[in-house]
Amino acid sequence: MTGRLAAPAGSPVLEMARRAAERRAKGRNLVDLTLGEPDFAPPAHVIAAAQEAASRVLGYSPANGLPELRRAVRHAVERDRALECTDAQVAVGCAGCATVPGSAFGAPDHLRLSFATGIITLEEGCPTVVDVLDAVAS
Repeated sequence: MTGRLAAPAGSPVLEMARRAAERRAKGRNLVDLTLGEPDFAPPAHVIAAAQEAASRVLGYSPANGLPELRRAVRHAVERDRALECTDAQVAVGCAGCATVPGSAFGAPDHLRLSFATGIITLEEGCPTVVDVLDAVAS
């Protein structure tokens, strides 16, 4: 194998987790959320909300995030950063995924690219995504 397949890059999230563990071992008091596995119990109201949510029909969220969450992020950005944007310009994705404008690939809405571990990988993957979208469209 050649190129990136022969020597895949390590996970940036795992590297951050490793560094957090090193700091904890040296006595630093920190909350490590890098792996999405907090080292503390959730508050009672969070447990109650999760139980209520689990009682409803669940499914995947839109690739660019839930509209209510995108709207809340937009308001926070406007308030905290004094930047104006529209809900359509905001994308909220899950950890380990890159959420990119679909227009970059000639697709509507946003795309969630879970294979992208870094900007270089995403950049190299773009032509492949475009080829796939072109094949589907024809």
